[in-house]
Amino acid sequence: MKIPFSNLNKIIILEEIKNIFNKFNYKIIFDSSIKTELESYNKEQENFNEFSSKAKKIRNNDFSDSGELEADFREFKNVLEK
Repeated sequence: MKIPFSNLNKIIILEEIKNIFNKFNYKIIFDSSIKTELESYNKEQENFNEFSSKAKKIRNNDFSDSGELEADFREFKNVLEK
């Protein structure tokens, strides 16, 4: 099956197709280029979610459980001060 889409909406359409197929327990076999695109998109989503979580902790001044977060924040401040 071929479904046309543009570069602007390709990931959204692929995710919708994947969700529909999963809903009906159909197995999807993507070609390698689509797999690569989806893996890249998923990695970006993970990175964004991690960034959002850290930003929320920084906003709430919650550095209690993460020395790494504190170091990241200091590094970020140093970049802004330059």
